[in-house]
Amino acid sequence: MTKQAALELTIQPIPALQDNYIWALVEPTHKQAILVDIGEAAPALEFLRAHELDLQAIWITHHHADHIGGVADVCQVYSDVPVLMHPAIAPLLPKSVNSVPVQDGSELSAFGHAVDVWQIAGHTAEHLAFIVQMGEVKHVFCGDTLFAAGCGRVFSGTIEQLFDSFQRLNSLPADTVLYPAHEYTVSNLRFAQHIEPDNADIAQALHHAQDLRNQQPPKPTLPTTLADERRTNPFIRAAAGNLDLKHTAEAKELPTEPLALFGSLRQLKNNF
Repeated sequence: MTKQAALELTIQPIPALQDNYIWALVEPTHKQAILVDIGEAAPALEFLRAHELDLQAIWITHHHADHIGGVADVCQVYSDVPVLMHPAIAPLLPKSVNSVPVQDGSELSAFGHAVDVWQIAGHTAEHLAFIVQMGEVKHVFCGDTLFAAGCGRVFSGTIEQLFDSFQRLNSLPADTVLYPAHEYTVSNLRFAQHIEPDNADIAQALHHAQDLRNQQPPKPTLPTTLADERRTNPFIRAAAGNLDLKHTAEAKELPTEPLALFGSLRQLKNNF
């Protein structure tokens, strides 16, 4: 996208599949949009039509079907729209898709706002994050690497990569806004409360998240902020070395070294 003066943006979630969010960066003045992780075409197309938006680009964080499953159908409607992704993903999509390779260190622009691409591997080996600088605040589309109060499962990546990715994300400013791709917040906070039963921030966050999800229709619990994750996310807290295990049921069985603890928590969460 060509360089331009920064335009006002709004960021909106589009519910898709069972618990996915397609994130929409909307530039309302010229009625344009960028969509992130189109796992299902129908809700994405309906959103664009309902708001009379012209799709300018698609960003893909990783290759799983619930993140790319709707890309080809959307590109049938919006032909030649650039689809930005790690080079390894292009072979998984039809050749008619206008695949644009990006990787760690790529510098982009979204309606005049600077965008940095980071590789945040672990969930998958080539997982990317798109970091949009809007004014003084960074907005991070982190896919399935980091969730509110949680982290992604390890598939084609490694637990060491995921740990490093969490440390990298935790290096960002506290006011950074994070846009995970799944509505897992309530279940993640229940696990977080199991790990830190005396953490008042987790209890408050769980109550708030449950209130949002109990409304009709349910309201999203996302986005989240890095400041909130530092208080409530056991994986961020483990990676930073400040997780309080004093009253954890499995405290005697858990290692204290940060990487080993991080991996043990992921195993516990798998069976929680």
